Amino acid sequence: MLPTFLVGTLLFALQDSSSPKLQKTPPDGKIEHLDSISGPVCFNNDGSLAAVLLADTSEVILIDFAARKKLRTLSGLKRINRRGYIVPAVVPVLAFSRDSRFLLGGLFTTSEKGAGPQLIWEVRSGKAWGQFRAFEGPITAIAFTNDGKAFVTAGSNDAHALSADLVKVWAWDSDHPGVPKTPLRTLEVNNREITLGPGEKTILSRPSERGYESIDFETGELLQKVETPLSPGQSTWFGANCSQLSPDGKLLAIGSGFWREARPDRSDPQGVLRLWNVADTSLRREFLSARMVLGVSFTPDSKRVAVTAKITPSYNPCRTCIYDVESGDCLRRIEGEFSDAVVTPDGEWIVSAGTDEILLWKMPP
Repeated sequence: MLPTFLVGTLLFALQDSSSPKLQKTPPDGKIEHLDSISGPVCFNNDGSLAAVLLADTSEVILIDFAARKKLRTLSGLKRINRRGYIVPAVVPVLAFSRDSRFLLGGLFTTSEKGAGPQLIWEVRSGKAWGQFRAFEGPITAIAFTNDGKAFVTAGSNDAHALSADLVKVWAWDSDHPGVPKTPLRTLEVNNREITLGPGEKTILSRPSERGYESIDFETGELLQKVETPLSPGQSTWFGANCSQLSPDGKLLAIGSGFWREARPDRSDPQGVLRLWNVADTSLRREFLSARMVLGVSFTPDSKRVAVTAKITPSYNPCRTCIYDVESGDCLRRIEGEFSDAVVTPDGEWIVSAGTDEILLWKMPP
């Protein structure tokens, strides 16, 4: 979900006469008065808290999601100068600890001056508890392991990199938190996001529309490599823009594609979300789109998946389709000026960041 926005940012001036007219879907709810939001929205485990970045100020806003109101502002991240002919993109890199007592956060930006260090905030007080720098270059993702005893960062030591080529694993203890200084291990893992699993101590590497690799994040050992041939008539393929393991651990979703529109005969679809069966590595289902797939998010029961894809070459607007995994049917289609959408932890809402508000749509019955 992360550096895929760069294509739209760098090509914002392109015009596409063949692009379909946007049919905005009115939201079923809003959390308003949040200027210059940059998504995606980050939730804690039970969905009671949400966090979102204000790009113009580099402040993180904590939100009581049930009450739909702002709790407090978290400050300390480097403020990015967003004035000028080409406005640098600023994207949040956020993760709540498993017990929701802390929030780890940083920025990914196209600014030549970089995004600065990452911070650790205590959620209850909102105070910045400490800071660390995971990489010499950009950081693209943070995620906690399922047992909450470690967190993983993805990024690069290349200051000019637009993607991640390294993963670092750090020890974590919420009862005795310490500012990370030395990672437990560093692995060469190629993925824009962090997808833990399948398995207890594995991480996804090199995902694409053709397959993926599974690596033991304790030893760096390659555990599995899955690769399928191109579809009949297909001449190109793309690396992943997003990936996610279903909550039941049975399906792996990988979204890919490019900003151009697909050919009329669909011989080279520019956007595709593929679902892989983890047990036997077979391809379960695929969903095609005219342009790149930006985001994927499962419901808690793993029976539905929200797939967000671009409609035009610019970053916005987007279209999110809620698919039934078993039938492949699109149960609801949402269009608008928003970033990639996520399903809330209770499975009741689809949530996305608009320009100055968080947009909410009800999950179809």
